[in-house]
Amino acid sequence: MNKNPITLALVVVVLAVALGGCTMSGTQTLVNTLEFKASYGSILLDYDADDIIVKQSGSSDVIIKEYMNQDRKVYYAKVEDNAGGLKITEGVRPKDPKFRSYIELYLPHG
Repeated sequence: MNKNPITLALVVVVLAVALGGCTMSGTQTLVNTLEFKASYGSILLDYDADDIIVKQSGSSDVIIKEYMNQDRKVYYAKVEDNAGGLKITEGVRPKDPKFRSYIELYLPHG
């Protein structure tokens, strides 16, 4: 049986696109930004599964940026201001295995 190479190549491309689409989780985009004066004695971040990237802030504030591939307010960080300390906890996380998120923490210099 002689198979047409163009047909075979087309089938391979269609399968690659179809299977690749099954594993794609979407691009994480900025969904929430929190800013605080840098007057806290301590900052506690309580995120179980998110990656935390620490960067230097261009301002005198502490800034938290949350990136997610699904934007729902219940996923946003919860903030507690306790006696000179700041506690930031992740919001609800879906059980969806395609959900992806990370945060950026910007700290003032010095």
